[in-house]
Amino acid sequence: MKELRITTEPTKAGGHAVQVVRVAGYIDAHSFPRFEQEMLALINQGSYRLLLDLREATYICSTALGLLMSVFRQVRHNAGDLVIAGMSDKIANIFNLLGFSKLIRAFSTEEEALQCLAMTEGQ
Repeated sequence: MKELRITTEPTKAGGHAVQVVRVAGYIDAHSFPRFEQEMLALINQGSYRLLLDLREATYICSTALGLLMSVFRQVRHNAGDLVIAGMSDKIANIFNLLGFSKLIRAFSTEEEALQCLAMTEGQ
C-alpha cells in the first residue's frame, strides 16, 4: 500500500489567496482521517479558495469524494471555490459518474485551475 502524502502551499491567483493542496498516494479508509483533517483545517483557518492537485493520487475512496462535496459547499458558502487539477482517468471516471463534475470544476493542469480561480469573483 502506498503512503498518503499531503502538502499545502499558499499562492495567489488574480490577487486572491489560494491554498494548493497536493495529494500523492492512496486515500482509503486507513488514510482518510488524515485527508479529512487537512482539508477541514484549511476551512477552519479561513482558506476558501482551494486547488486540489491530484496528479500523484492513485486512489480516492468514496468517503473522500463525499468530503470534497462537503468542502465545496463550505467554500462556496464563504464566497470561495474548490477546483481540482490533474485527476487520473480512473479517478475522473468515478468523479463524472457520481455527477461531481457538474459542480466541481476539474482541469488538466494546475496552471489552468489557477487561471480559473483568478477569474472567479464572489464564488
